[in-house]
Amino acid sequence: MPFIPMQKGFVYGPIASKRLRRSLGINLSPVDKKVCTFNCIYCHYGPTHVGQYELPTADEVTTALEARLKERPLIDYITFAGNGEPTIHPQFLEIVQAVRRVRDRLSAGTPIALLSNSTQLTRGDVLEAVELIDFPIFKLDAGDNAMLHEVNRPVAPIELDEIVEYLCRLDAPCIQTVMVAGGIQTCEGPPFDSWLQAIGKIRPRLIQLYSPDSPIVSEDIAPVPPERLAAIARDIRRKMGLDARPF
Repeated sequence: MPFIPMQKGFVYGPIASKRLRRSLGINLSPVDKKVCTFNCIYCHYGPTHVGQYELPTADEVTTALEARLKERPLIDYITFAGNGEPTIHPQFLEIVQAVRRVRDRLSAGTPIALLSNSTQLTRGDVLEAVELIDFPIFKLDAGDNAMLHEVNRPVAPIELDEIVEYLCRLDAPCIQTVMVAGGIQTCEGPPFDSWLQAIGKIRPRLIQLYSPDSPIVSEDIAPVPPERLAAIARDIRRKMGLDARPF
């Protein structure tokens, strides 16, 4: 399997991001394990770790962030991402509050982003933390439970309806969607129609469409051609009045 190396620190980059330009990453997972509620079929970090693991403390994260920001890197965003799902961390709210304080002191004006798989929105502390983040981005790859289990492969009991319900409660969130083709595909037919129906319920302010980069880690999927992503974005803008952009 052509997996990529995991991030080796609590703070990494800046990396060149298609969506966030120069992004300084914050990793709230272990430096040698992917910790996530999903085991997505397209994930370049490999299988999700299930078992015992240690997560970084708020002090470890802020100390690493302070040291990096004092170097004055050229950045556009500070982004919670890393080797898994950031919001799994039990002190996520405390860490977001601490990161904001460091940002305000050493890099005022730099927006904080979040890349999340949406599964922890049932937690009140995560919802409170999201309110403190300038640009939270939430995953929605499927429109029904069948495709959720085909594409995202939850490692804990998770229902698609519950994810959609909590996304609907947010104030016009930004949605990120990885579309796949091949043996498992979400870019056309009933799987696409179900996803579009969910998008219609959520009414996001922005939909970011993209497909797995090469190398593809599973023989069951293939990338969606860029022209198909562009056509989907155009149709959403024209027919639904929503801002959709291919990446």
